[in-house]
Amino acid sequence: MIKEKTQNIKSSNQANPINQGSDNMKQGWEIKKLGDICTIQLGKTPYRKSPKFWDKEKTSGNVWLSISDLKHGQTISESEEHISDLGAKDVVKIPKGTMMLSFKLTLGRVSFAGCDLYTNEAIASLLNLKKEIDKDFLFYYFTLFDWDKAAEGDIKVKGKTLNKKKLNELEIIVPPLPEQQRIVSILDEAFAAITKAKANAEQNLKNAKELFESYLQGVFEKRGDGWEERKVNEIGNAQTGTTPKTAEKENYGDFIPFIKPADVDFSGIGDIRYDNEGLSEIGLKKGRKMESGSILMVCIGATIGKVGFAKCEVSCNQQINSLTVKKEFEPKFIYYAMTSKEFQEKVLLEGKGAQATLPIINKSKWENLTLSFPKSKTEQQTIVRQLDALRAETQKLEAVYQKKIADLEELKKSILQKAFAGELSSSASVSVSVAKVIPLQKVEGISPTDLQAGITALALQKHIEKNHQHSFHHVKAEKIVHLSEYILNIDLERNPVKDAAGPNDFTHAKKVESRARKAGFYSVYKNGDYYDYQQGRNINSVIQKAQSSLGEKANTLSQIIDMLIPMTTQQAEIVATVFAAWNNLLLNGNKFTDEDIVTEARENWREEKLKISRDKFFNAIEWMRKNELLIPKGNGKIIVAK
Repeated sequence: MIKEKTQNIKSSNQANPINQGSDNMKQGWEIKKLGDICTIQLGKTPYRKSPKFWDKEKTSGNVWLSISDLKHGQTISESEEHISDLGAKDVVKIPKGTMMLSFKLTLGRVSFAGCDLYTNEAIASLLNLKKEIDKDFLFYYFTLFDWDKAAEGDIKVKGKTLNKKKLNELEIIVPPLPEQQRIVSILDEAFAAITKAKANAEQNLKNAKELFESYLQGVFEKRGDGWEERKVNEIGNAQTGTTPKTAEKENYGDFIPFIKPADVDFSGIGDIRYDNEGLSEIGLKKGRKMESGSILMVCIGATIGKVGFAKCEVSCNQQINSLTVKKEFEPKFIYYAMTSKEFQEKVLLEGKGAQATLPIINKSKWENLTLSFPKSKTEQQTIVRQLDALRAETQKLEAVYQKKIADLEELKKSILQKAFAGELSSSASVSVSVAKVIPLQKVEGISPTDLQAGITALALQKHIEKNHQHSFHHVKAEKIVHLSEYILNIDLERNPVKDAAGPNDFTHAKKVESRARKAGFYSVYKNGDYYDYQQGRNINSVIQKAQSSLGEKANTLSQIIDMLIPMTTQQAEIVATVFAAWNNLLLNGNKFTDEDIVTEARENWREEKLKISRDKFFNAIEWMRKNELLIPKGNGKIIVAK
């Protein structure tokens, strides 16, 4: 049975799958009418107003299907409604295994009876299928068939429909039975590969969306020194919109956009729809104006908490609160702060507390909520640049995987069209490759901060043991941490960026160093042009805890460190940068060459990388391939520009 392998295929725009006459028919193939290869049996709906025909408690076991119960390609054994034994007396029972077809309003939905059951009159059951017809072949044929074309000229009040006479006259292309079975076998294999690839693409799409969200929450959860908290009304001017009288047509025009909740964050990236409705100059005098750079938040209903960033002057209705920030704040940073989980939870808590049935937060409560931010506006702007860059990258990723999903659907149609045109060879294969984005995993039994401290401590200790402590500085330590995080697929809660010395998150590293110093794991001190490391009294304890928490991965960690110990700072920098660039390309999901890896690691990284010859990057790729542990898998986060 076909079951779920082609649920999402849409019909092509052809009257019939191969659209050819008998003169062009492949030898041995025939065109037969549906009524000649099976008996078409229509169902029936018992009298609705008579309860005795219906079984609300579902004790009779008389499954009765309507079109909404049918799921394309699936075997159906249950339904929303059952009929009583009395109701069943006037409806033909459909045997288990029968192919069922919707032919009214919703056309061409095909399912299989998972038990003896009954159907309504909008479903045709194909009984007594001739032995020379393979049921799965017929299913694939119906999957490609253009049902809208077949129903042309027969449109009822609620939409297109067919009737029993037209169903009987439907032309079916029928190859010899062995050929049908061969086609089914090839399609089964091809569609299984496509289904797997599509599942990967859909998971990748989900992961791509989560990449930005994870980074955003990390910014506000891992606040560094120099952050403070203030009420919204201390950050800027809060307003609630208002609606000029709609009966007075003079209030509306195109002088200024008039924003409603549906216009806020309408595509999920904080954007605002400006062309839905507008106010006239007269209308604005009766409304309220929000300056460009204002933040708008929906304050009532199911979409409470939706946030948008206004890129021009706007007005809005009373269901939206707005904030125009003071000059000492970066407006886009405050927008991101309002989208953070911390602030959203405050909004929902206040909103649900105000009214149980309809969440709402008025201006007074909203402007007294608190936001966290770095005091330095420069730091706010830096964070905004990083978040904007990552959002742009994740949008590219989402577009890549959305296109892959669409392409896979088109591939299904193409394969079916070839099958019913007699062009599907035995050697036909489907090449579908979707790199799977693997999210980093939390390690149980240890905090991410202590785990990173443990990795750094082990690297320090191993460098000392091998008499290479002279090469273990800030840059090399961060490169070992980066490679360890991605190769071991562990989440250290870093947000690395494209830095001059490779993939870095020195903000997070400083937090780890502070913890390591206070706990006596190790300390970092300035030594001329470098930052050197010194063992602490408790270094062994954090190493043992990290190794214990990592389990079998502890051996792999040691291998990573051992490979990097002999390297100079620049060599470690090149390897880590090539690794990150290679991983970026895998995450983007496109085909690429070694030349592309080098371009991403050198020309597309930072200007400082141009001082290093291209040969060194190609040499790094060759060396990494010989040490398979260092070949990226396309996991974690995309490394974006600083």
